[in-house]
Amino acid sequence: MSANAGDARPGILIVGLGSEHLPDVIAALEAGGWPIALGSPTDIAGRPWDLVISAPSLAGAGAIDLVAALGEPHAPKGGVLLIGREDEFASAGAAPPGVARLVLPFAPQQLVALVGDLIGRRAQRQAAAAAEPVAAHPLQVSDERAFLLAVEADLQDRANG
Repeated sequence: MSANAGDARPGILIVGLGSEHLPDVIAALEAGGWPIALGSPTDIAGRPWDLVISAPSLAGAGAIDLVAALGEPHAPKGGVLLIGREDEFASAGAAPPGVARLVLPFAPQQLVALVGDLIGRRAQRQAAAAAEPVAAHPLQVSDERAFLLAVEADLQDRANG
């Protein structure tokens, strides 16, 4: 169930994971029904990803490319999930907002649940923000003189403390 560049469906982009852990991550995600693609940080801008999974550190300029590519409008809906050993996270420091961590080793179900949670949580926040009603304020029609008097009174109140 791998995603490819021509696939219009969002999916999960995997960037920079080591070959010793990559098969386990792919197997768990495919078993969970998630479309996946392997790529580089420059592939983030190619389509709207649901989630980007990466190693805590990338060789060369890869990490810089990854951070640069995560800005709007290319930010993945679910953010970024870093998968690595505990010592890799210790040297990387605190995770920035929108970045989740999963320490190796992990159970496949743990990865699938976390991915679902990350993508679902972000989607719920976006839906809630879009559905949030805009407070309707009654519009008072007034003449210019009344408006200027109200502004003057407001300025006077602010000046008096």
